[in-house]
Amino acid sequence: MKTGALVISLDFELYWGIGDHINYDNYGTYFDNTLEAIPAILSLFSKHKIHCTWATVGMLWNESWEEWLKNIPKKCPEYVNQKLSNYLLKEKITFDNVYTKHFFALDLIKSIKATQGQEIGTHTYSHYYCNEESRNLEAFNKDLKRASQIALKTMTELESLVLPRNQFIEEILDTIKANNIKSVRTNPDIWYWHLVNQNKKTSRIARLVDSYSSLFMVKSYPWHHIELRREVLLQPASRFLRPIHKNIPFLNKLRINRIKKEMTYAAKNNEVYHLWWHPHNFAIDKENAIKELLDIIMHFQKLKKDFNFTSYNMKEIFKMYKDSTE
Repeated sequence: MKTGALVISLDFELYWGIGDHINYDNYGTYFDNTLEAIPAILSLFSKHKIHCTWATVGMLWNESWEEWLKNIPKKCPEYVNQKLSNYLLKEKITFDNVYTKHFFALDLIKSIKATQGQEIGTHTYSHYYCNEESRNLEAFNKDLKRASQIALKTMTELESLVLPRNQFIEEILDTIKANNIKSVRTNPDIWYWHLVNQNKKTSRIARLVDSYSSLFMVKSYPWHHIELRREVLLQPASRFLRPIHKNIPFLNKLRINRIKKEMTYAAKNNEVYHLWWHPHNFAIDKENAIKELLDIIMHFQKLKKDFNFTSYNMKEIFKMYKDSTE
């Protein structure tokens, strides 16, 4: 019988994940804090043997704007909301007036790859949105191919996928399979995470309340909820680790306690608990965010001792699934 599992996946984006709704000129310190937080996160993971999938935007492998321009595929997304396309970046910023370290991160990718238990996954090449108006499967296919191609710079074979804004839809599964992706993170199976409801005010309020209160159900799940569909393993997320709330500090304790209680339930009941966040979420209050992460890790260590709770990345979950069905 499988024991409980803690799965962690991080959406590693830097500018590419939030550029559609920020003014870069106001975010230099934010990205600098993110770049400082990542080695600190890695250090904690390494010291405490925490496994993690880093779903990395492919554009981060580039080393210069010249290389970035060269890697723009012939078929790009044609979103109705053009702000979503990172290929139109040159229309929003001047390359000479930005720090390339906020856009490209090859050295950090190499550090992640060199850390035991860490998997480099993909967050698509361009932070591709699969559930926007005027989506195009051909453009999505080109995007994933470009991600795989550039990942070869670090001898990385991309096997796990996290979709930007968690926009998982059934019609992309064949494209994912064709690009040798083995696993994809999906949304929790509850109404306020379903894509049709995701941007509704009621859903946003429910997700917010759920982060701090036990009003809604525990988000761990039995192993059999991990499902193979069209030869792609669907791994549901459980909980988003929200950023620190600096103005209402007591909410932070509620938030972390909610996570720890869910971890305990997963450990005692041999279930899976999939925690995720963006490294840039730690930029708001880097030092306290790292302390919170350590608190979560220390709780994991207790559960590991008491219940054999085990840390996995997404690739390892896929391997366990395949081994159990062969």
